[in-house]
Amino acid sequence: MATTISVNGVNGATLAASSGIRLVQETSQGLVLYNQPATRHGQPGTNAPKAIPGGPAGTLAVRLSESQISQGAVHVRRLQASQGHQIPQNTEVPMGRDLHLTAIGGNGESGHDGGDGHHGLDGVDGVGATRASDATNGTDGGDGGAAGRGSSGGHGGTGGDIHIVVDENNTHLLMVVSWDVKGGIGGKHGYHGNAGTGGTRGAGGPSHQWEETLGYTYYCTDSCIRQDAYRDTSRSTSNTIVRMGSHLHASSLALRAPIGALLVSGNNLQRAIVQARRAYHAVERPRADPGACKCGGGTGNCTGCDMKPIIKKFRRAPGLDGKDGEIGASVTAPLVEGSKGVDGTATIAVQHHDGSTKRYTSPWSLELVDFDIEDGNADGVFEPGEILHIRRVRVRNVGGMPSPNCQIPVTLADHSDEFERIHPEDGGIAYLPTSIPAAGEALMDGSIMVRIKPNTRPTVVDTQFREKGWLQIRADMPWLERRLPTFDLRKEVDISYPCCFGSFDNLSSVAQGAMSRIEYQVCNSGSQPIGEQGAPPGRFSRVVEVRMTVPQQYGRFLSSNGAESTMTDQSIPFMRPRDNATMQQQFCVLGTARSHEHFRIILDLYIESPEQVNEETVDMVLVERRAISLQVSSTYSPKPNAKFLLVTNPATNERQSRAVQDFIQNSLLMEVDLCNAHQNGGLLRASECDFDEPSPVLAAYHNKTVIFLNNSFDFFDAGPRNAVQLCDPSWLNELAKNGSSSLFSGSGNVGDFNAVVGRSVFPLSTMAKDTLSHVLPSHRFTSQNELFESIQEAKLRERPMGVSAITVKKKWYTRSRDRDEKAAKDLAKFLRDRLPNERFIVTHDDSGETIVFSGLNHVHCMRSMESAITLRPTSVTDPTLTRLDRLTKFMIVAAIPFRQRIDMLWRTEHANLNLLDAIKLSLIQDVFNQIDQLQVSKYRGLLRSQSGEVGSASTIIQTHVPFIGYIFSHPQANGPLSAPEAIVDILIWILAKASSLKRHRNLPELIRSLIRERTSLSPLNDSNQFTAAVADCQPERLIDEIAALTNTTTFELRKGQTTASQVCPETEYWPPPKWNAMVREIEREQERLQDDMKAAKRELGRMLMEPLASPVDSAAELSV
Repeated sequence: MATTISVNGVNGATLAASSGIRLVQETSQGLVLYNQPATRHGQPGTNAPKAIPGGPAGTLAVRLSESQISQGAVHVRRLQASQGHQIPQNTEVPMGRDLHLTAIGGNGESGHDGGDGHHGLDGVDGVGATRASDATNGTDGGDGGAAGRGSSGGHGGTGGDIHIVVDENNTHLLMVVSWDVKGGIGGKHGYHGNAGTGGTRGAGGPSHQWEETLGYTYYCTDSCIRQDAYRDTSRSTSNTIVRMGSHLHASSLALRAPIGALLVSGNNLQRAIVQARRAYHAVERPRADPGACKCGGGTGNCTGCDMKPIIKKFRRAPGLDGKDGEIGASVTAPLVEGSKGVDGTATIAVQHHDGSTKRYTSPWSLELVDFDIEDGNADGVFEPGEILHIRRVRVRNVGGMPSPNCQIPVTLADHSDEFERIHPEDGGIAYLPTSIPAAGEALMDGSIMVRIKPNTRPTVVDTQFREKGWLQIRADMPWLERRLPTFDLRKEVDISYPCCFGSFDNLSSVAQGAMSRIEYQVCNSGSQPIGEQGAPPGRFSRVVEVRMTVPQQYGRFLSSNGAESTMTDQSIPFMRPRDNATMQQQFCVLGTARSHEHFRIILDLYIESPEQVNEETVDMVLVERRAISLQVSSTYSPKPNAKFLLVTNPATNERQSRAVQDFIQNSLLMEVDLCNAHQNGGLLRASECDFDEPSPVLAAYHNKTVIFLNNSFDFFDAGPRNAVQLCDPSWLNELAKNGSSSLFSGSGNVGDFNAVVGRSVFPLSTMAKDTLSHVLPSHRFTSQNELFESIQEAKLRERPMGVSAITVKKKWYTRSRDRDEKAAKDLAKFLRDRLPNERFIVTHDDSGETIVFSGLNHVHCMRSMESAITLRPTSVTDPTLTRLDRLTKFMIVAAIPFRQRIDMLWRTEHANLNLLDAIKLSLIQDVFNQIDQLQVSKYRGLLRSQSGEVGSASTIIQTHVPFIGYIFSHPQANGPLSAPEAIVDILIWILAKASSLKRHRNLPELIRSLIRERTSLSPLNDSNQFTAAVADCQPERLIDEIAALTNTTTFELRKGQTTASQVCPETEYWPPPKWNAMVREIEREQERLQDDMKAAKRELGRMLMEPLASPVDSAAELSV
């Protein structure tokens, strides 16, 4: 708010209104219009009057001084004011208000608009034509009136003069004073009027058209008297009937003229009728002429002739239209805005005590240029609770006169979340320099002390304290108690502590009863040394300590004297600026800690308070808190009768591990081994003899199931890894050949699984050009059939084939490269058709040999599921009690080797119906996959048996659908007891699936022949109920049955799991470059795995104080 004293000029509009000139102008304009003669043309618009300029401002002179009445007020005494302005002699401006002096010229009046011209009168329409008279023309429209002239804006009045007189000790009062001596604003211009529009023309009278009968014309008819009728008629009969006939046939229609209407005007209508009658040879009225017509040889008409009237159209033309009136005349002279008035002047007269007076045209104005911030302990770190010093405050006088000679105090601008003021007596205030000349700069003496507020926020674990604060200072004018407006500079301050935790080094997983250690760094980020322990004599250094705590149910800290505790304090040694200290602490995991449980070791970093008050005690401030997460793991110790191996990692929690073990032990009634891939340093097991090479953990598992928890975890210095990346392809290949199945749970990255499976199904070890040298003589063949018979025999005897070769016959008319490639592709197709459930890689070398690598067949199961081990609570009151969800249970069951699942159904050891259903449906699913694989083959004789012999049928089934063969080869299939219901259900599904095939449709008959020869199954062939069940079974419903059992969507079942059969579905031809690329890829992965194992060995050897089992170097093993 402001107190305003003004001597402004009067606005032109106000002058015009007060003088009454506008009323006179309006009256004169009306008289002009009234005296104009009446006419059909529009009246012109009125011309606008000239705008009145603004009046000039006056002169004002005042003296300023501090009020004697009110604290902080300003006393204003009038020294001079222009005549006509009523200004009080004395004015008090209270504290908080501004003084505004104005001598502004009056604004010019805005220009006026000219009047619009009037509309011209419309023309009169003409009268329409009649039979007797012509149409009249329309009259012309009147012209529009001329536009009235507008006027330009009036000029602004000139600004006045303001004089401010002040004593040299009162120049600070100018801070509240502002003035305005600008000239008046020119008025906006008006606008010319619009020209009047012309009147609309009158329309001519409409035309008139009518018909006139010109006369009559005669024509001959059948009743006319012929020429021979004028002979002797005494003996002729009467012609009365003839005449009667002629009248009946005579036309009564009028004859209309074939031309258009005849135009007439004026009084020539009768003359035009006579002329038209002659033209048409018409008689004016009917007449009786007993003469002869043309029929009788005459030129007249006889009594038999008929007549018609002749009608002619006549028309009178329409009248002519009048002309439209012209638009009125426009005004094109430009109109301009009024010019701004000339600005006035303002002067400040400063009277000095020596009697001199100095005049200035602008007041002083102080502007903050810059300032520096220093921390109290000079370590370069602004930490909570520390006192800051604001120094070297630089100000500039951007005004036109010296600054006041009074002391202007400077303090912290405002309280904030980061900073707080210090009492002025304690150094929280300083003063600006006085009498700074115009355009000059000066530095403030002394400093302002500000305290950073202590950190009261809760400490966030694993988060280093960092905060940003904005620091701003203010200057307040004495007496006026007003803040200088141009002190708006603020600086950002980074608030932190001079020390922090650095890197940590510890094992993620530690075995029960093992001793390990934690290594950590404490960093000094300041420019002063910290750490009291070991400080040089006489040098002060702040105390830094770390307190560590461990849950008592998991572990203990070990001191150098052998004492154990759950809490320990470590004093950080003396650290120079920008240096760090590496600390370590030994601990042990209790042997009673539960495996796969996670616990945290808490480390709290403290530093001595920056404002130490009591010298007897040390006040410590919590700087940072870190939590190290560790996993308790059991040492890998295989059981002799274990059927499962569960491979875990540091991310596995105790509930997941316990749920899997409970299901295997309590539901499947099997034992399970545990191996933590991190704690074990990978998947290698040290040999009992120090001189022997380590062996893969997986090598000991034959006809068993390995479950990998395949989520990602940090594997020492190798970075993120998952279980599948820790498997050498040869290990998984050997595991499958040993009859074991594998399940990778939590394989979110399907690409990793697919890559490892591809390398495991085809673990190529030599380049294509070098492979032939590794082929045994017994594996060299001369034809495709010879190779096929050898493979078939080896398959029945369950012997591996490895690498084979066929020599390609050379032909002179083909190129060797094309010949070798064609031979390899033909062999790949031959093997794909003859052995669809086997997988081979076929290639060729440069010597004309076709090379065949025998990979894993579709019997061997390697499966991944995208979802990790999923738990669900078993108790509403205790959510920690969990068990596996149905899908995970089903996937574990499906991972059991096929023969074991068949054995479990034949022996019916499990009474749990859900478990039996899971076993049954997983078996059916595996058989369906092998049956579907038969469709790859286009060979019609694939399943042909010789005269229906059972031996041949068993051989065919064992060769091409081995899973079905496992059902019939079980010892109890020939037992005296009937087959269990679950086995019968499986056969129903299999027969229904086989009956739906489009190829190899003799598969059902092969299966039925095996049923007939099995004692426990033979009654099924004669069972109508069994036959009906096969007919009613719908194989496509299998996925729905599994979805209902697992409480999962069918889409998740189809897309959420991947098998080795999907990754490598069939036999393929690989050109040598692709073969070689696979070899190089396997070599790279083996080298990476060797490096990972070396890093694990190195880290475990360094971090384990008393390791239970030494990690081993697997380089030799991986190269095998």
